[in-house]
Amino acid sequence: MHKRNGFTLIELMTSTAILSILLLGAVTVFTTTLLSQSKARVRRVIKLEGEQIISTIDFELKNAQTIVSSCTGATVNSIQYVRAGDTTQPVPTREISQEANAPIMMGPATALESIMSDRVKMSPSGQLTFVCEQSPDSNAKFVTVTFALTNAQAGELRAEAGTIVES
Repeated sequence: MHKRNGFTLIELMTSTAILSILLLGAVTVFTTTLLSQSKARVRRVIKLEGEQIISTIDFELKNAQTIVSSCTGATVNSIQYVRAGDTTQPVPTREISQEANAPIMMGPATALESIMSDRVKMSPSGQLTFVCEQSPDSNAKFVTVTFALTNAQAGELRAEAGTIVES
């Protein structure tokens, strides 16, 4: 009787198939994890940039001496205001606006500067809009700001109205 050393071809093929299936599963889990981390990072960047833009606009409008734009409740693409404490004469009107496919701009009407970083851009479907309404009781003005951001590199994610939507 011969002493049997090694494995048969069937045993080798079976073990190779099982090992291949296990490795394929491991690679799938690994790539899914990497993609999830990448999407989470992009979401975090978009969210932080959006919060920074809202914070900047909020600070400027809350500290404005007056809002020059009419507050009729109509949706507009820019808003003009006079900064509180500005003593130069004539008092310069400041503006927050955004042209089609351009970043959000802010500053004196003659020298607008971007308040967005190069990591994000405006979503084509989410242009900057303002709705200014005035309270009949107290003459207080309420401004609603709407815009949508997207990732500047691939455009794979966009943020709209406080939520993040995958496209």
